[in-house]
Amino acid sequence: MIETDCPWCEIKATHAGYAMIKTTFPTKKDPKKWAEGHCVKNRSEPCHIIQVAEVIAKVKDVDVNIVADHAFENSKKLFKF
Repeated sequence: MIETDCPWCEIKATHAGYAMIKTTFPTKKDPKKWAEGHCVKNRSEPCHIIQVAEVIAKVKDVDVNIVADHAFENSKKLFKF
């Protein structure tokens, strides 16, 4: 399984895996001013799971879809689906 460090630890530019991220999301600075299609700046959101998969894929030198498939299968086993 893979996870984000929601809600407070996004993959920041100072993190070793930052250069491996391909997917980005538009952000807003003020968490009180919600805007559809935007994440809150500096906060990890559930949609950022793709970024975690991208870092793992790069480190393991495999396609991100392989990482996602394995994570999904492991989750099904854990939750007995």
